[in-house]
Amino acid sequence: MSTRCARRASMSTLDQSVWGSASRMATISWIAANAPWPGSVGTEAPAGCALIICICILWSIPPVWACWAEAAEEARQAVSASARIMASAPLARHACHGLDQRYMIEIMSPPLIALLDHLEGREIAFAAGAPVFHLGDPVCFIHVVRSGVVHLVRHQDNGTALILQRAGPNSILAEASLYSASYHCAARAEVAGVTWAIPRAGLLARIEEDTELAIAWARYLAHEVQQARLQSEILSLKTVAARLDAWLSCHGSLPARGHWSMLAHEVGVSPEALYREIAWRRRRGTI
Repeated sequence: MSTRCARRASMSTLDQSVWGSASRMATISWIAANAPWPGSVGTEAPAGCALIICICILWSIPPVWACWAEAAEEARQAVSASARIMASAPLARHACHGLDQRYMIEIMSPPLIALLDHLEGREIAFAAGAPVFHLGDPVCFIHVVRSGVVHLVRHQDNGTALILQRAGPNSILAEASLYSASYHCAARAEVAGVTWAIPRAGLLARIEEDTELAIAWARYLAHEVQQARLQSEILSLKTVAARLDAWLSCHGSLPARGHWSMLAHEVGVSPEALYREIAWRRRRGTI
């Protein structure tokens, strides 16, 4: 559409210039009819005639060439603009396809646990209360919990134990230890269970080679970072009531009574302090 408009505008400009040139040609014709030609005057006539003819030619031809040059330039610009518009459409279409493909990859990618189950490893059974590893132990395996519950704990100077992770079925125990030579905390089986132990060196090598596994691993770590930030926010609160409120705002309701001691460890308070807070809220009817 823009090319057609440019062409019409160019033709209009050309017509005007041609009409201007026509008037110049009429002037040239008059000069030619009235100017002296060779043989009509003296010896200076040929030189004067040639000069007049050259002036007339130079006066008439440039506007025509300028018009054609202007029209050609406008047409070139219009075609170039149309080409840019047409070229941008395939690019946008390809970009949409790229987004669709990326989202389809995310939807169709198997969960990380399913990918880890196919890696070389071995099952290890732990009795309730048994240690999975100790503080300072070398990291030889990455444990995927298949059954039971394993706690990642850090013992405080006052004798209390801070639970850093409660790893249940289909979760990875101490996933950040993949990038450490030794453990910075301890782990014990809170409930008897089984883990799938993957050699650390083998998992690192597979993550470097397998893009799908690397993406799934990164996504899992991002989720764990969110959970760690929540727990860090809870532990920054000063009172038992504030910590319990923060925990409830995320989880919705209290766990069963038999799990209150684990909740106390998770929010970093003594079981007795948590029991008193829960009892006080129940008397007020707020919980």
